[in-house]
Formats: sequence, structure tokens, C-alpha cells
Amino acid sequence: MNTFDIIESSLGFTEIRSKLLADCFTPVGCELASGEFFTNRATQIERALSLTAEMKYILEYQGGLPALAFGDIREELARIKTPGTPIEIETLQTIAFIIEKMNDLLALLRQNEEKTPLLGALVAEQIFDRALGKRIGDILDETGEIRSNASERLAEIRKSIVSQRRKIEKSIHSMLKSMKEKGLVEEEANLNMRGGRLVIPVPAAKKRSIKGVILDESATGQTVYIEPIEIFELNNEVQDLEYEEKREIHRILIALADDIRPLTPQLLSNIGFLGEIDFIRGKAKMAISHNATKPVFSENRETVLMQARHPVLEESLKRQNKKIIPLDIELRPDQRIVIISGPNAGGKSVAMKTVGLMQYMFQCGFLLPVAEGTRMQAFEQILTDIGDQQSIENDLSTYSSHLLNMRRFIETGNAQTLVLIDEFGSGTEPESGGAIAEAVLGVLNRKQVYGVITTHYFNLKMFAANHTGVANAAMLFDNEYLKPLYRLTTGKPGSSFAIEIARSIGLPEEVIAEASEKLGQGRVEMEKMVQNLENEKVKLDDRRRQIEVGEEFVSELIEKYNRLNKSLQEKRAGILAKAENEAKTILHDVNALIEKTIRDIRQEQAEKEKVKAIRKDFEEKSASLVRKSEKIIEPLPMKKQEPAEKMPVRPLIAGDRVRLDGSGDAGEVLEIKNNKVRVQFSNAAITVNPDRLVLVPKNNTKPAPVKKKIQIVAEKKEAVYTLDFRGMRAEEALAELEKFLDNALLSGVRSFSILHGKGYGILRSVIRKHLFQYKDILEYKDAALEFGGEGITEVRFV
Repeated sequence: MNTFDIIESSLGFTEIRSKLLADCFTPVGCELASGEFFTNRATQIERALSLTAEMKYILEYQGGLPALAFGDIREELARIKTPGTPIEIETLQTIAFIIEKMNDLLALLRQNEEKTPLLGALVAEQIFDRALGKRIGDILDETGEIRSNASERLAEIRKSIVSQRRKIEKSIHSMLKSMKEKGLVEEEANLNMRGGRLVIPVPAAKKRSIKGVILDESATGQTVYIEPIEIFELNNEVQDLEYEEKREIHRILIALADDIRPLTPQLLSNIGFLGEIDFIRGKAKMAISHNATKPVFSENRETVLMQARHPVLEESLKRQNKKIIPLDIELRPDQRIVIISGPNAGGKSVAMKTVGLMQYMFQCGFLLPVAEGTRMQAFEQILTDIGDQQSIENDLSTYSSHLLNMRRFIETGNAQTLVLIDEFGSGTEPESGGAIAEAVLGVLNRKQVYGVITTHYFNLKMFAANHTGVANAAMLFDNEYLKPLYRLTTGKPGSSFAIEIARSIGLPEEVIAEASEKLGQGRVEMEKMVQNLENEKVKLDDRRRQIEVGEEFVSELIEKYNRLNKSLQEKRAGILAKAENEAKTILHDVNALIEKTIRDIRQEQAEKEKVKAIRKDFEEKSASLVRKSEKIIEPLPMKKQEPAEKMPVRPLIAGDRVRLDGSGDAGEVLEIKNNKVRVQFSNAAITVNPDRLVLVPKNNTKPAPVKKKIQIVAEKKEAVYTLDFRGMRAEEALAELEKFLDNALLSGVRSFSILHGKGYGILRSVIRKHLFQYKDILEYKDAALEFGGEGITEVRFV
């Protein structure tokens, strides 16, 4: 195994590569997925990450790429370099497919050139011959057969073959009928095919009665299949034509190969390009499945992983319906090496492997399963010492292999190296192993190496506490429930909790007591106290983050309120200005109507019938203007769900306050004469029948609501309005809704409901799409199930 194989196997990248390979469908794509694509060049890493991010955008928001699966034709293209060599039909089909996909990709990436500049530049570099694709399509049909019109000679040959076969069929049918009449064949006998030729089944006893060639016989030998001599000669002619057809097809394929031969470099470039696109798509699909993002390059030689998740472990836990606990860790110039300690099976090795895998994937151009804000740096080399690397072949023990790795780390390590060491110093006698590990750690620290190391050794924890560039970190452990928390905290070493774990698995108490005595009860209690303090610190940090999030939320609410208040003030000013303009227009119309009425009465010289007609016309126009004026100031066109309080029925008298039925404006009764009532409204005095008037209290002059498909339900001091749009067309409902919203903003309505029904959900969808335009000032949701559910949308101004 080479270095990369060892790294990939120990970190879990082998599974990543296998998944990537399964998502590639082109020959070059599979080769790229199988090859080595680790790089330490920052420009190459940035380009690979950006290409993958652009492809992720295409897959998520543009419906993906066209299918790219095709066979490997590179050897076939090399074969036709020799003049006179015909090209295979399968190769022609693949070339046509490649040209088609190149054209599709060019169109797709041109549509998204702002979001995918690098992918667009890649396809722009490619040259492909659309005319060649069209010519192949003119020669091959959908099934891959050569079309008859591929050449004039081929068309003539196939026409002759068809004609000759019809002649054969007609002749042999005639012969069969004649033989049946002569009794040479059975009455129910039918023509058969043998070797692609029509034959007649004849009883073996009568085979000599027919001149022809026996092509086959039945299993029992009682029936022979004869091709009559006349048909035999005709079939030979057909066979000659078929040979000529093959020769003509061969000639056509040679001509096509001659046309394609100069385009071979171009086609090879297209194949390589589609393979690269296939490879990038495989990485983008993996990024989507892992919810991965693009990290940023660090300018300060630091690696900051935020909420990092080991993708292989995450998938494994997902299959068990478990969730992974993300990792936060930093490597920076003042904290280049992190020493992780803690209990067995507490997550030390997983944390170290997560750091290593994130770094390796980053330098292979993969997007990472991390949170935004993650910063990465590129290392020249990654060195690992993970697992049992003993070798029988080289006569190496486990510890010997570890020492060989340490020698290599010391010889090649530098400030551009990341080392990953698991269970540092283990494999031999603890005191010697710990001493050697501490000496190696000192050398690596002096060489400015970056690294993540796991250990149980106390002297290594002390080294980290006393040396710049090295920091302790611990995997947290729940002392109460005696289980690991799988969370990393930096700054303090962790305990192995061997005594606690031994007690939890049921080791005899006398054994535990003796071990505690040998270890020293004080040290055991100290480790417990340190761990409890760390757990409390983590809880406090979590609480602090929650408070910060809450403060941000409150700030957003304040900003939203200020923005909303400004929007409402602007809209209110607009509505008032509009109402004022419309009121001026109506007042002008009223004055014109009064002047016209007076003028008409004077002109008619007070003739009784004429005056009546003029007054009637005046009343109708005046009522219309009154209703129009109400629409300017009414808060809502609505009717009350509960009937309005009725006044006691009594004759009207002068001075009563009344409303015209269907109008919101209140007026005063001036006089009652001849069963007619003259009323002074705000804009005009009119004479009407008393049954059209509604008596109102003198202290209530508010406009009465107009009867429309909107209801009010009084509840405490806040009115809740219900808009009934059932049976309306979408445009009618939207017009009523827009009018309602304008009036509601002006009149201070806080909430309302829209009754649209369920049906197919079309009206509901149209209404909600319209409400979405006001998302800054209102919010909406379905009503509770017991109050109508999806049939009613509840709206509230925020």
C-alpha cells in the first residue's frame, strides 16, 4: 500500500471513493474517481471546490445535468486512424450521443453563466462538430440501422431485395396450393422458415415427388422441409443482393471513418471534458447527500472546523436512527498540536479521524459536511499513525511499526505537515512508551508541525500544559450516568475514567477499591471534580449561545417593527391622499348635480310632473354619489354576522337622525309631506319614501356597513372579520381582498379570516400567493382543524 492508500483506509476515505465511483458513468469519470486527486496547491484546491459548488447549484436549482452514460470509444478512434478502416455502428451512435450532450451542456451553462462561470469556461473551451452529429443521424436510424437513403445505391439494392422477396413469397404460396391440390402435402400444412428461407413441409415418403433442396427435417424424420428448385434460384439472387448490401454499408462506414478521422483529437477532448463533468457531478451529488458546504481558505495558517461531521459515521448512525454529534476544533499557530484525552470509546479517535478526513477531502476538492465559517489551510503532506500496522512480511511488531512511523514523521515533518497519531506511545511498556512519545512530541513541536494526537498518558497531558504550540483537549464524560458525551472541549486534559467504567460494567467492588487505593483516592476525586467543572462550563457556554441567539432575535424583531411601522405610515399616507382626491371629485360631482337640478327646475317653470321627474332623477344620482363616498372612508365593505340593534318602530319626525337603506351616511329629517321625507345629508338634501330610511340614535352617526360577502364578529374590544370568497372567481376575490386590505390598514383592523373552501385548493393558492406580497406587514396560516382547517386562512397584521 502506498501512502495515500494508508491514509484513505485509516481515515475512512475508501468508502467516500467507492460512493463517488458508483456515481460516475463515463469512462474518464470513473478513471478520475479511481485515481489520485489529492493536491497541496491552493489554486487547484480552490478551483476544484468552486467547480463542485457550481455543479451543486445546477443539481439543486436547475434540474440537474443531461444523462452522460456512454461506452469507451477511445480504442475504436485509435483503430480508424488507418485509412480504409470502417467505423463500428456502436461507435457512431456514441459519437452522436457525445455531440448531443455537448450541445445540451453548452445551452444549460449559458443560461446559468452568472452562477457557474468556471463550468461555463470549461465548456466554452470545447469544440464539437454539430454537422457531424446531424450526418450520423441522417445515416443511422433510432435503432442503429443504416437508413436506406444513406446512399442511392443502397436504396436501389434494398428495393430490389424487397421486390425479389415478394416474388418468392408469391411463387412459393402458389406452389404450396398446387401441392395441396395434388395431395403431395397435408391440407393443413403451412410455410416454414429454415435458415432464413421459406420452405414447404412435405411427408418424407413423398419427398422425391418434389424437385428442390431439403434444408431440414423433423425430429421424427417423418417430415422434411424442402425449398423448391425455382425458389432456390430466386433465394440465391436475394442472397447476392444481400452481399451487395453489406458491401455498400461497408463502403458507407469507411467514408464516415474518413470524415471522422481528422476530428479524432476534438472527440477525445470532448470525451475527457464529459468525463470531468461526470466526476464533478459525482462530488456534487455527494455534497448534497451530506449537506456539505464550501469552506474558505484561511489567511492565517489556521484550521477551524465548525460543526464537522464524519460522513461515513453519519451515514452509519442514520441507518440506526441515531444522530451524529458534530465536532468543533481549531488548529492555529499558537495551538498547532491538540492532545485529545478521555475515556475509551469516548470519541477520541473519531474526533482525530474527522479532522484528518475533512483535511483530506478538502485537498481533494470535496465540499465538506461542516457549518459556514469553517476555515481551512492546505498542507504539503498528511502523515498518519492509526491502528495496528504490524507486518509479518517485514517482521515488524505493532510497536516497531509505530516507531518507524515516528522516525518518518521526524525526518519529513515541517510547518506544512499535518500529523495524526492515535493512542500515542501505546504498544509497549507504559513508562518507556510514554517517555519516547514525549520526546517525539517535543521534536514535532519544535518543527512547527500541526497535528491531532490521542493518548491516555499523563506525561503527554503535562507536556501540552507546559509548552507553547501544544494544547490539551478532552472528550467529555457524564459522571452521573457513566457514559461518554462525545463532545470535545479544548483547554483541559481529560480523564480515562477507568475506575468509573470498571464499576459500571460490574467489576467486583473489592477490586475497584484496591485499584483506587493504589491510584490514590485524592487523584480520583480530583479528576471527578475537574470533569464536573468542564461539564458545567459546557452547559454555561450553551446557555451563553442561547442568550446570544435570543438577543439577535430581539434585535431582528425591533428592526422588523421599525421597518413595518415605516411601511404602514407610508401606506396610510397614500390611502389618505387617495381618499382626499376621490372626496374632492365626488364633492365636485355633487355640486354639479345640484346646480343642474336647480337649472332644470327653473327651465321647466315648476311644472308639477316635470319637477317630480327631475327630483326622482336627483334622488337616484344623489344616492349613488352617497354610496360612492362611503367607499372612500368605510373601513370594510362588510355585513355583521349578528343582526344590528333595531330602533323601536315609530313614525319619523323632523329632527330625527336617519340613514338611507344601503348607505353609510347619516342625515337629519327636515320635513315630512305627502308621505315623503326630506332629509339633509352631508352633501345634499333629498326627498325619499320613508320605508327607505333607517332610524339611528342621535349619538351614533357612524356609517352603516354595506351588505357584502364580508362579516364582522364582535369579540371583546377587537373586531374579527371574515371574508367569504366561496363561489367567486380568482380575479374577483383578489379585487375584493385588495380593497379590503387598503381599508383595513386605514381603519386599524388587526386580524381577519378568509373563507375560501377546500375544493382543489386553487382559490386558496391564489389568495396566499397574493398575501405573500405583504409578508413584511402580515402573517397567515390555516385555521385550527375544528374551525375549518385548510378551508379558512387566518390573517393577522404584525
